Amino acid sequence: MTGPARETTSTEEVRLAVYTGFARTGRAPGVPEPAARTGLTPAQVGRELRRLHALWRLARGWYAGRMERGYIRREPATAAAYFAEVGLRGLFWGLPSAWGLPSA
Repeated sequence: MTGPARETTSTEEVRLAVYTGFARTGRAPGVPEPAARTGLTPAQVGRELRRLHALWRLARGWYAGRMERGYIRREPATAAAYFAEVGLRGLFWGLPSAWGLPSA
């Protein structure tokens, strides 16, 4: 598989490898651990880690202010639409599975 679909798969593989490393050791794994776990090169893992960081920045913008007084919770359907609009899909964001929403 090539192109965006493969990149999405690689991103998910690296995300799972990082979370597995956290769960197993209690620390963030270095690049070699996800590379060994996924079969990707260190350069590919680095690229996927940068992609995950960029995606987190988008999500952080959506949730900005949620701990402040007067914050109004956004509806799950609105969140799903926002994440789909900025190109975020899948279980990484807890959508749609967290609220039983249909997949985009």
